[in-house]
Amino acid sequence: MNYNLRFPVNQKSEYKPGDNVDFVMSFPAMSLLGNSVHLSGVLNVYKIPGHRVLATDKIYYDSATGINSFFNNVVVSSFTKGTIETQSDYPRWIKMKHTATKTASQLVTSNNLLTQLLCQDDSLTTPLMTDKLPFSVAVDCCLNNSVPTQDNVAAEIPYVVSGDVTLCLRLVQPLEALYGADVNAQVTYTITDFACEYVTKPQDPKPPHPTMLINYSVKQIINSSNAVVNVKLPAIINRMSSSFMKVSEELQYTLNNLELERPKGIDKLYYTFNDSTNTFITYPIESIEDILQHYLESFQNPDVDMSAPDAVNSNIRKNNATLRKIIENKLFGVGLDLETNLSLQNTSLGVQIHSQVETTDPYYMYAYFKGVISL
Repeated sequence: MNYNLRFPVNQKSEYKPGDNVDFVMSFPAMSLLGNSVHLSGVLNVYKIPGHRVLATDKIYYDSATGINSFFNNVVVSSFTKGTIETQSDYPRWIKMKHTATKTASQLVTSNNLLTQLLCQDDSLTTPLMTDKLPFSVAVDCCLNNSVPTQDNVAAEIPYVVSGDVTLCLRLVQPLEALYGADVNAQVTYTITDFACEYVTKPQDPKPPHPTMLINYSVKQIINSSNAVVNVKLPAIINRMSSSFMKVSEELQYTLNNLELERPKGIDKLYYTFNDSTNTFITYPIESIEDILQHYLESFQNPDVDMSAPDAVNSNIRKNNATLRKIIENKLFGVGLDLETNLSLQNTSLGVQIHSQVETTDPYYMYAYFKGVISL
């Protein structure tokens, strides 16, 4: 195997908020090993340009999202296939996934702290920002979500199938990642030594076409007590997970832009879709307990140890999320595991949300749809 390092196409000494960063992975006659793509660099946070954050400052980033808070609009494409995956609101997806599948203490292993810059509480992020913060993180995109082979080996992406593979992202504005009483228009950050690392191996004579899990994101406004959201996508999906935030609280200096809020008075959901036989399906979820249970079930992890204490509930044995973790992390979300593949190209997935949300105080709904793609 070969370990590769690539710098951005627009290589420079430091990258600032709003910069678009492109990494091109070229590996002729080789295969890109699935689940091997990492971004590395050094995060520098400044209270004012040139002056680092002090330990006494009230400036924080989201402790469950870490360095991922600073990346958005993640796009994967290849020379032969064009655009493969596009993820907007990427930091929120990471927050949802981390908090639904791990407790705060599980997030803060020494490895996560040193590489992803995760912490047990947002208040603990301030001391970290007083100095340079090296990081190395696996981007949660299709390249790192390949479906293992029958031998449980990470799938490979042969160059003959993909050609050059490009990973693009945008560095968020400071207010998207940082918050607190001392955050103002002067607070900023840079990333230095920015690079992409990945592993390749010699290409098989008859390379298979790899299969990867893919994520689609949609943002809509909920502004009534019986809001209906209908989504059509050029995709085949099997799960959806959603979170919410008040419109009035987005991009505020003192508020975490990644909060997973519970819409006022939400108590029922109704999912509607046509199944593979074109039969119209209505799926009601009529209690808060069931809403949370289905949200947890939408985070699949087939590698979880079924004998683990957190897997005692037979309804959630196929992931490592539990209601205890939802309660501990003080978060809320809705979701559904369809348990089948549903094409949204010619039909839509509908969600009716029964709540006490008012037109004068609407919420954003961030919906993420998971599916499978074969190159």
